[in-house]
Amino acid sequence: MPAFADTFARHPGTPRRPFLPGPRVWSVLGAALLVTVAATGATLAVHRDAEPAAVAAPPSPSAPAIPGRLLVNALTGLCLTAGDRITVQPCDPAAVTQHWDQQKDGTLRTSGLCLGAVGGSTDERAPMQVTACDGGAGQLWQVLASGRLLGRHSTTCLTLKDLGTAAGTPIHTMSCAKTADFNWTWR
Repeated sequence: MPAFADTFARHPGTPRRPFLPGPRVWSVLGAALLVTVAATGATLAVHRDAEPAAVAAPPSPSAPAIPGRLLVNALTGLCLTAGDRITVQPCDPAAVTQHWDQQKDGTLRTSGLCLGAVGGSTDERAPMQVTACDGGAGQLWQVLASGRLLGRHSTTCLTLKDLGTAAGTPIHTMSCAKTADFNWTWR
């Protein structure tokens, strides 16, 4: 059986030419055949005994995926969010500042910056920020099976300041506890 290109794209004896972007119309056995070849793909519409209808343009490529995943606090259901300070906010999969990657070097990163304690502190109640990654002790984290985020060079875990549950609650470190405010899940 002849290939589509051999059957419809040329007459016998005509040299083969590549498809160029744009519409092409052929009449085949009384039907109009409209083929639109675009850089992103091909659209094929067959119309019998009628004028070819307009064919919608191919869909535009979707926006690139944001790297990383959301970190959701088990107590609040809110997401870890980078900004002037680290807080929890309603989860928004389109928010770049809520997408985090756990790196092999022990850092948690968003937009190329590392989560760490202000001033590199490993003390309790140290407020969090994102800064250029330097591998300092305050930027190294271990994600425990329980969902807690343990500072590698301390005995403190990431938690909600003063057990706040509202959007905008700051994040800091405290001695690890087995309560929901210390637990985080990847989404």
